[in-house]
Amino acid sequence: MHGLLLAAGGASRMGAPKLLLPAPEGTLLLRLARLLRQNLPGEVAVVLGREALLHRRALSGLRGVRLVRARRWHLGLAESLKAGLKALPEGPVLVLPGDQAGVGAAELGALLEAFREPGVLSGLKGEALSPAILGTRARREALGLEGDRGAKGLLLALGARVVELGPGPWSLDVDTWADYRRLVEALGWSLPYPPLPPKGPPYPALLRRPPLFRLGPALLLYGRPGAYAGPLLAEREALRLLARGAATLLREGL
Repeated sequence: MHGLLLAAGGASRMGAPKLLLPAPEGTLLLRLARLLRQNLPGEVAVVLGREALLHRRALSGLRGVRLVRARRWHLGLAESLKAGLKALPEGPVLVLPGDQAGVGAAELGALLEAFREPGVLSGLKGEALSPAILGTRARREALGLEGDRGAKGLLLALGARVVELGPGPWSLDVDTWADYRRLVEALGWSLPYPPLPPKGPPYPALLRRPPLFRLGPALLLYGRPGAYAGPLLAEREALRLLARGAATLLREGL
């Protein structure tokens, strides 16, 4: 059983690289990649897209994980899924979307135990959700998907089983700042940072600028312990930090 983490999206609703938000393991991205690595016997691939440089940096200390670049990630979820499936050896694949940062070992264990061909999906009150496991046929047919489509419809059409996991943080999608705050509260995380600002993330306007300008504040805020600034800074201070962060990235060759 292999693992596939889909982390290539643009995080447009968040307005910032959401997978680099703090978690007890360091970042949401590192939490999920480590979860797959520790609970699956096969290989693990992480699909990167818009923030590939920052995501590579966030995963640099984690061994046994293959990083895959989905160069056409902007065309939709199917492109990320196909890029990841092509990078993994033959065999069933557990697919985990990066925005489901509340998934834990218990949910993965329930899916692994229930897996039968052609695959299984997570379920909540009868609704089919992610994460899911693609068996041999489902994996092969998923390579024909196009646009912003995952494998849920395909699995259901093939008769895959829906496994009821019950309510819990696993089903939360982190798409907005409010979602992230809800996740932190649901998991009872105590993070070594100032209180989360109620409306934010910081620097949303700067993070909408071109990539070179977007990297600096993202790294300063989310890239290292203690860097999260909490409350919004004045624009002049933000620009000063932005310049310093961009210089650091260029010096390190990122």
